[in-house]
Amino acid sequence: MFVVGVILLSLGIVAYRSEPPPPPYFYSIPLCGFGNKTKDTNTFTKWSSYALTFGQPICPKTPETTNIITFSIPKNVLDEGIMYQPVVYLTNNVKGNITFMHHIKGGGKTHSEMATFSSLAKTEFAYCGGKTIPIYREAPYNNTIEDKTDDYVEGEVLPGTLCNNTIKGCQYEIERSLNSYQLENPYDVTAMSDEGSDLTVQVSLESTERLSTIVIPDLFIEFKVSGLGVAQKKGLALMIVGGIMADLMPAALFFLLQHYYFRKPSPISDDVQGMIPLMEM
Repeated sequence: MFVVGVILLSLGIVAYRSEPPPPPYFYSIPLCGFGNKTKDTNTFTKWSSYALTFGQPICPKTPETTNIITFSIPKNVLDEGIMYQPVVYLTNNVKGNITFMHHIKGGGKTHSEMATFSSLAKTEFAYCGGKTIPIYREAPYNNTIEDKTDDYVEGEVLPGTLCNNTIKGCQYEIERSLNSYQLENPYDVTAMSDEGSDLTVQVSLESTERLSTIVIPDLFIEFKVSGLGVAQKKGLALMIVGGIMADLMPAALFFLLQHYYFRKPSPISDDVQGMIPLMEM
């Protein structure tokens, strides 16, 4: 039984560690400034999501304020049977609202949410400026100002190229600190088609500072694993049963051996009792 417990414990550990970790990058939402610039700093104070492409890598002068960004997420990145917690990261001193939708392709479930950032659970300075993070982006990065260089880590990507590596993303050095905002409740991807899913985001932002010096804010979305998947739950159950069996069996075996195997000493016969002890001879 001890051996069986060890085997179950080993199988449980393997199953518990079998499911993939969360995707190793943040989804980067392309933004463009609009409206009037500040006279003192010559920067925008309002921004919106905008679908930049190679055909149009530069922000227009008057972008739509309700542009929708869509990411196609393959099945191997967000798989079924796991609870995910969407978290949004936004440059500090910026406020606004967000519309978030995660749709399972092939007629699957859709998780959607509309919220203002002020209504969400907030963690200030979740990531500090100067820290390098892995990001995924399906649009060329554009800061709309010629002397503003991109912040991709040198050697990772060429200026104007995409960061759409689904394995590791691209390394990006954030210029300003980011606050994190937690989107309501975790949701369970109960069924996932081979086509994967779509992430659709629409945002409208503005600076909280009267004289904003922000050229363009950073906005990211991350999927954090918030619960156990099916295989992990089975693995956890096996680890508990195997651990109990492996831990209790030595003590139980000792008790059984003491009770049933080791015999009590036999009574002394009359012949032996009548013998003269050796020491008295």
